[in-house]
Amino acid sequence: MNIQFSAKYYDSSSEDDVLTVGLADSEDDPKYFLILQRAEDVDEQDVELGQDTYYVEIGEPGMAGYGGIDDILIAVDKLVFNFSSATKWCKTIKTIEIEIAPQLGSIDDIEKSLREIFIDTPTTISRS
Repeated sequence: MNIQFSAKYYDSSSEDDVLTVGLADSEDDPKYFLILQRAEDVDEQDVELGQDTYYVEIGEPGMAGYGGIDDILIAVDKLVFNFSSATKWCKTIKTIEIEIAPQLGSIDDIEKSLREIFIDTPTTISRS
């Protein structure tokens, strides 16, 4: 399954030692969204539960889990997230392509926030 939507809302913030990056088709009532989160400090329980990595939540079709993104392509007008077929929770999703507009934020800021989410993971981030 491939998911595509145009982002009308973007946010990158940190609260209670959790970094969150979100993109959505609407700020008030989103149907399509991608939320990425990562704890700034990981404890032993997170490691034991396999939650010592980034968390992904997808609005439509309503899925969530830890890990699963192989690589991200950052272009001037879109972000393409390629998902792992080996990760159980997201094996039915191949890609999420999100159209972005300059008013959401600078592409450099978006890239910086994504790199913070995926630090110390095997996820590759490239720019075209």
